Amino acid sequence: MMTPLVSVLGFIVRLTFFAVILVVLGLWSPLNILALCIAFVVLFTILNGIWLFNLVRRHGAPPSAGTSGTT
Repeated sequence: MMTPLVSVLGFIVRLTFFAVILVVLGLWSPLNILALCIAFVVLFTILNGIWLFNLVRRHGAPPSAGTSGTT
């Protein structure tokens, strides 16, 4: 019951954490803001991909749509 809430909360926390780090880097260094935004999107996508890969490897892939999940 709490899994969707925890998943969304975890997503928001990770997004906020990475955004704060990259904004601080952008303010304290002469980096281009567009390059900073692109780096943020790439970093966030890669880290979420790694997280999803580990989740699927640990728990197995969910059954396909339209199947009952039983064999």
